[in-house]
Amino acid sequence: MRGGIPGVFMAGDGLTEAICFAGDSLYGLEACTGVAAEWFASHHASGTSANRLDVIAVIRGAILFDFAGRDNFIYPDYALGRAALRVAQPGRFPLGQRGAGRSASVGSGLDWQGGEPGGQGGAARDFDEVKLAVFTGVNAIGAIVDRRGQVVRSHLGRQAQLPKRRFGGDSDAGRNRRQGDGERARAGREAGPQLASARDSTLS
Repeated sequence: MRGGIPGVFMAGDGLTEAICFAGDSLYGLEACTGVAAEWFASHHASGTSANRLDVIAVIRGAILFDFAGRDNFIYPDYALGRAALRVAQPGRFPLGQRGAGRSASVGSGLDWQGGEPGGQGGAARDFDEVKLAVFTGVNAIGAIVDRRGQVVRSHLGRQAQLPKRRFGGDSDAGRNRRQGDGERARAGREAGPQLASARDSTLS
């Protein structure tokens, strides 16, 4: 998990059954417990597992702070987390102002009323036997720039005022198997363009 001030649920490396992104700051982490409960119900509700350790679902999650500019205090809760896992489809990740990115915004740091819609994005690529997937929620207080450093979203006339660190939000990169130190370093270097692709898909 990466981000300026990421709020996370069981962040770390290793075996993962599901990843849950949500909005509404700390309260959104409740949705992760709903995902865990639904995973348990769909895999072990009969209670017939011989190994009690394998009934513990490792659900990892992250939240965005998106309360600003909203007129309600509805947040992703336990019930929504369970419903989200029930309707999840393999190979599909909604882009833009969907899911955790529904109320995300960018550019509010220079002018709180001048923020523009953010969203969520994703990108994937194969590196030999390793499959790398990057999912991101773009909720930066600064402007969004493309790979050439040009502003593409928020405060288009204020490039000179932008700080050097220009990417924000919460991101997660997932791999299909455990890697050694050398492979992990290589994947880290190559994940940068994938994060950029994920960000670009958010705004397309």
